[in-house]
Amino acid sequence: MEIREVGKENVGDLFVPCGPNKPSYIREKDYISSLWREERVNLSFFKKFGFEETDITLFGTIKFIIKKHREDAEPPELLTPALSHIKMDDKVVVEIIRDNQCPYIRVWENKLKDVLKEFDNKILLKEYETRNRDEALKFGMSTVYVDGEEPFFGSVDEKEIREKITEYLKRKGLI
Repeated sequence: MEIREVGKENVGDLFVPCGPNKPSYIREKDYISSLWREERVNLSFFKKFGFEETDITLFGTIKFIIKKHREDAEPPELLTPALSHIKMDDKVVVEIIRDNQCPYIRVWENKLKDVLKEFDNKILLKEYETRNRDEALKFGMSTVYVDGEEPFFGSVDEKEIREKITEYLKRKGLI
């Protein structure tokens, strides 16, 4: 294994790829963007290479950082999906959003589906596949919604899935 020193020209190599044959960060006209998590690498490391924090935080712990190519570049804005979540009083609704950017959703959704079988007819499962820009604007990126909320980030194990689904079932008085 080759260990390379990280410099301004290859700092993007630190980011985890988001999908097959995709670069490890999003190149926009005015900036490079990525998600950053404190427990992986201290933010000061990225600041040495010109990255800045934005006001965007995901799941309470993940910061969106950018490196501007121009000083007057505007920071990005996250688009809010236009998906209207299914609402039911007698079932917990699980909605899986899949896209071609994140291969991990396909891996762990099988674990999710296996756990959901344990709860029999108390769950409504709805799946959406995002194939183009219009669908991405409607459904959003790969994720799982439970009763309209996103309780998971990344791949989770069966125990965590079971605990979260049980929590939602208890909220509705279904167990």
